[in-house]
Amino acid sequence: AEMISPISDHLFNINAFNDFEDVIILEWDIYPHDDFYTYEIWRSDVATASTETLEGDGEKLVEIITKELDYFEDRLSIGSGKKWYYFIKTYNNYGENIESEVTPGDTRL
Repeated sequence: AEMISPISDHLFNINAFNDFEDVIILEWDIYPHDDFYTYEIWRSDVATASTETLEGDGEKLVEIITKELDYFEDRLSIGSGKKWYYFIKTYNNYGENIESEVTPGDTRL
């Protein structure tokens, strides 16, 4: 039991910037606590507000190990005029995780 520490609650305020033709830029408020281990960025084209559905039908785009990094540029086959749904999953050093809300993003035609 002493080897497990619950992850601290955090509001990510994740935003997707859609003003571009070939990229969707995600920004969020960093997880500020000392037990940070990694961020995972998840994406799906299934319209949902559920992180479970998004994780089941989508894909993990990247793992980020830099705590201070607060943005990601998605350029991976995003298409033109297509809508994507994103969330961030953050792990602490003990394997506990929290998830952001789901945010939509799309590219211009």
